[in-house]
Amino acid sequence: MHQNTRRSLIFLKERIESGTWAENSFLPAERKLCRELGIGRGALLAIFRELVSMDYIRIERGRGARVSFRAKHGLRRILVIENSNFALSHSSEHLRILDGISTMAESIGVEMALFFADLNLSTELLIERYTRGEYQGIIIIENFQMVNLDLLLRYGIPLVVANSEVAEKMPCTQVDFREIGRIAGRELFTNGHRNIAMLSGPAGSFIFKEMFAGLKGAMAEDDVEINAENIIFWENTDIDNKLMQRLSSDNRPEAFFVARDWRAAKLYEICSKLNLRIPDNVSVISYDDLSWPSAASLGLSTVSEPTAEIGRQAVLMLKQWVETGKQPDSIKVHGQLIRRNSIKNINNRPMI
Repeated sequence: MHQNTRRSLIFLKERIESGTWAENSFLPAERKLCRELGIGRGALLAIFRELVSMDYIRIERGRGARVSFRAKHGLRRILVIENSNFALSHSSEHLRILDGISTMAESIGVEMALFFADLNLSTELLIERYTRGEYQGIIIIENFQMVNLDLLLRYGIPLVVANSEVAEKMPCTQVDFREIGRIAGRELFTNGHRNIAMLSGPAGSFIFKEMFAGLKGAMAEDDVEINAENIIFWENTDIDNKLMQRLSSDNRPEAFFVARDWRAAKLYEICSKLNLRIPDNVSVISYDDLSWPSAASLGLSTVSEPTAEIGRQAVLMLKQWVETGKQPDSIKVHGQLIRRNSIKNINNRPMI
């Protein structure tokens, strides 16, 4: 089907779904539709055949195309796309997001089709499946690079990225990463810590820049600056030595904010090698509450990643989009502080 014909098909399909023409009413005359859509009669008849196959219209000889009583409106089925090559370290995170999507979809009576795909996913195939009425919207879990988002959006296909970890450029649900850093910073400050370090992810990554900005902002509220030497980037090389050197220095940090629990596991390991006890010698707060199985048993305080809420809000965004025909604003979701026993209160420490 030619691109202009497919676009016209999607346009008519969406107008029927939105109730522009009531059930059992007739569509405008063929000549008027051709003029409005800028297509020929042959293309329009091809579109009618597709709409008939999807039960959106029925053709009555001598009378025209009538909106079928079987045409259903609103969000009925979601296509959820997951990267088949996602890292094992992300499995718990993605499964919890999927659970949030599934739970919300079930609660509003919407079907969910899960599609595992790789970077070779055909965007044209997604468009064809949408025009056939197989689904009314798409949720992509995090890895939106698998598809041509711009092309899908140009075709008017409602699409939400669940758990975007880049600067917001598409309809998405996203953790308020800056708030995560603020929560961690305030918790450390409340317990008297001022010499604070951050064990970050790779330098330049959006989410870690946001977390650092939040931590820095929380410190600035008390006119305290974070030392450049206290920012340790996890670049997959020499991280053990970096931590060893910083924790062995005369001006050892009192506390660490760690960007993800699985990185906190490394900090615990290095502290153990140096005979530093957590929290007696070093306080620690992290982020996610899901990537390190031993975190809870070892008492790691952390700010949770709201995975289920990420999924639930993605479904609600998609529902709003389909029902109103208008692209909704992206949604930021918020983590919750989970206090355990990895932070020592040093407010009453003796003066030196």
